[in-house]
Amino acid sequence: MTFRWDPSGSARLAFFEEKKTAASVSQELIPDNLNANLLLIQQWAINDDLGSGLFFRALELIRSMKPGEMEFNQKPDLYVVLILVLLLEKEEQDGRICISQNDFLDSFIEIQSLLQLDPLKCSKNDLCDFISINKADWLIGPPGSKLPLILDSKTGLYYFRKSWQLEDSTKSLILKKAKAPIRVPDENLLFQVLEDILLRHPVRFKEKALGLNSEQFLALFSAAHSSLLLLSGGPGTGKTAITVCLLRLLKRLGLANQPMLAAPTGRAAKRMLESISASLKSIRNLDSLDADRELLENIETSQTLHRLLGFHPGLGQFQAHEYAPLEADLLLVDGLVRSERVRTKLDYDPSEQPLFMQLFGNNPQMFAEAAKMVEQRGMMGVDINMGCPAKKIVHSQHGSALMKDPDTACRIIESIRNNCGLQVSVKTRLGWKNEDGLIDFCRSLQSAGTSMITIHGRTYSQAFKGVANWEPIYELKNHLQIPLLGNGDVLDYQDGMKRLENLDGFMIGRHAIGNPWCFQDSKKYPQPVLGERIRVALDHYGLLCKIQPERVAVKEFRKYLGHYVNGFQHAKAWRARLMECESSPEFVACMNRLQQEEGLLQLAS
Repeated sequence: MTFRWDPSGSARLAFFEEKKTAASVSQELIPDNLNANLLLIQQWAINDDLGSGLFFRALELIRSMKPGEMEFNQKPDLYVVLILVLLLEKEEQDGRICISQNDFLDSFIEIQSLLQLDPLKCSKNDLCDFISINKADWLIGPPGSKLPLILDSKTGLYYFRKSWQLEDSTKSLILKKAKAPIRVPDENLLFQVLEDILLRHPVRFKEKALGLNSEQFLALFSAAHSSLLLLSGGPGTGKTAITVCLLRLLKRLGLANQPMLAAPTGRAAKRMLESISASLKSIRNLDSLDADRELLENIETSQTLHRLLGFHPGLGQFQAHEYAPLEADLLLVDGLVRSERVRTKLDYDPSEQPLFMQLFGNNPQMFAEAAKMVEQRGMMGVDINMGCPAKKIVHSQHGSALMKDPDTACRIIESIRNNCGLQVSVKTRLGWKNEDGLIDFCRSLQSAGTSMITIHGRTYSQAFKGVANWEPIYELKNHLQIPLLGNGDVLDYQDGMKRLENLDGFMIGRHAIGNPWCFQDSKKYPQPVLGERIRVALDHYGLLCKIQPERVAVKEFRKYLGHYVNGFQHAKAWRARLMECESSPEFVACMNRLQQEEGLLQLAS
């Protein structure tokens, strides 16, 4: 087997392409033959070790199933396992490597709806049994097994085997590092140094000396007695302040004469260097403080982890490793992966204005910090999600859970209003189980400073079942002074105008996916022909490629494809062909063939 290194980032896809056996390539899904397809997907799982190729073939397979019509003797257990594979893949794309059994059970119905699958109705006990080691022993094994999926019975977590192995080895290395011996400084000297850097010569922010609270001080004190420190916290919790103080402390104690800074991405490394350098430069009389001046001179560079460790892409190896360690007595690694990802998502084109950023959470201070970031990017406001019914979100007291906690909901709005000049809107639902408290809840949001409210015409308990009820929304408008929008089951512009009545506007959600034309008046503008749909789809894909790696963009765009080609001749066959594309050239070529071939058919008809 040859391994082609593709500088565009598609080497992994090339690997999986060559890994396919002749048998698996020649075999395709058999229409309307569920048992044959189940056996085929089982063989794929065993042969391909649940790689990316399997993921999309599994997706096509379960789309072809009708689990609602399946008898339990038709192997619904394999169908459930495939849903587990899809959810694990999604978790990894979002930066997580495992999924708990409870989260799987909560997401099972949700993902079936998202993928437009016929729901499989069975109890939670049946679902747990289907993905147990005993039932799915051909695919799922305990930690340390060679099976593609791992179930850790102690934690109730599911992993891809490779992810579990990486986590286990990382845990072992961390424990080994944490137990490594360290030269503990003299207590008197330690307190003298702490007094010097915290009281006599503190770092400053806008000419104000920054101090540490008790928790921050404890973190700093503990770091001097351990070989490993993991520091985490949200924006504004003082991570940079602790980091700078730690560097100064260890430098004075002779434990950081040769520090190194690193981060996962180039942007994060740059921000890390800028924030630490700015803090050190804020110290008064810096020229007379030899230790701090030398520290600033020594950290004038920051690198990505791959560059620091000397990664060789062709060989897939690092020059620095356990047996060839870095020549440094202190390695500072900034792990702002999530923050970097969030900041990337805040990028937008000026033509998109007026623009609001939707946020969710339950911490008023965190909302204030996030709103500041949004304001700095020049957006008009933030929209607070108080309506998401996803079980994972609600269990964390976010989304719809805020309807049961109006005090926190109001404090979130007030926190944003007090810390920035943005407009604040809220999207929520009719209520938890019914709409009895809707008017009082929305009045409290209005009093707290909400500029606009959008109501989805279902309760939390309904999720997306049944028909959206707009009557309570019309009644609510009579009790508010701020703009009120309606949402739920709006198909397009015409449908929204029919529902408008006394409201100030309407929102279109699911029906806008792959159909941006739903916002225009179809009486004035004709429905787009296939050529226009493909052109817009390619533009959409091109924009996605600007913010995502090619491999991720190709995967993510597949969920929009069906909507773009829906309603045209041979749409089902073309969707299947497009779903098999695994690179940008392949995808673009297939879209162009679709336009050429189906365009001729349209002209002929």
